[in-house]
Amino acid sequence: MLRNIYRPDDNNYPSFVFDSNFNLLGTYQSQDSQLFKLTPIHYSLKNDKSAFSILAKGNDEEFGVMLISVVFIKPDLRKNVSHGSTKYNYLLGPGVKARWSSPEINIDLCTTDVARYYYAQKAIESWQDAFASSDTKMKFKFSQKRDYPPFSDLNSQCVYFVNNLIREADEKYSNMGTTFLTLDSQAGKIIDSDIIIWDKEINKIRNYYQKEGHEFNEQQFYYETIMHEYGHYLGLDHQFNPNVPSVMSYADTSKIRAYDIEAINELYR
Repeated sequence: MLRNIYRPDDNNYPSFVFDSNFNLLGTYQSQDSQLFKLTPIHYSLKNDKSAFSILAKGNDEEFGVMLISVVFIKPDLRKNVSHGSTKYNYLLGPGVKARWSSPEINIDLCTTDVARYYYAQKAIESWQDAFASSDTKMKFKFSQKRDYPPFSDLNSQCVYFVNNLIREADEKYSNMGTTFLTLDSQAGKIIDSDIIIWDKEINKIRNYYQKEGHEFNEQQFYYETIMHEYGHYLGLDHQFNPNVPSVMSYADTSKIRAYDIEAINELYR
């Protein structure tokens, strides 16, 4: 069988093996290692043909069934990453800008659950409200999508709710949300991004609060988690300076602060 092999320049990354029709067969860490077989689940090609993605499933003796998402990006050599003030923490580092190609930001709320749609709606509306009185070109738009592709699809950006995975074993700690980002770090472009909210992590905290006799506000936990993750979706990294209030901290994520507004306006200037 004729095989096409993609070998990254960086030897720390695995090679990928395709058949003659460019269906993914598997991967290996080095040319001498055994092929790790993968079963493709979903392919996507970015509308502007700047990247394509593959979602595949593999089975490992040590780790069991694994889901692997791989994105191949065509570098945009016409553009270089731009820089701003280093007081703002962005995805590529302080002052190093990685952003969407337009200040009109769209995302779908991918759920049929009424309550979860409401939580996500309120979180994004908080970003809309925070910029309403700001002299800005930013627009935050969302819509509900009941039929949607998996998170690996490059032409679909979603807030997903996953209810079958625990991220942290300790009952006192929780990873309630994750923002997956695909970046062209040379051009400072966000290619794709999705937000995943881990329902079981929030349920774990609920159980712990109830066991300890504390009041638990489900709506507030979802609201603050999505509002924080949406900041990553826009291009912000964490802000852990205790003297700089920010929704991107872990201390108080109850509302969007002046820092967050200034950082976004600087990012998309």
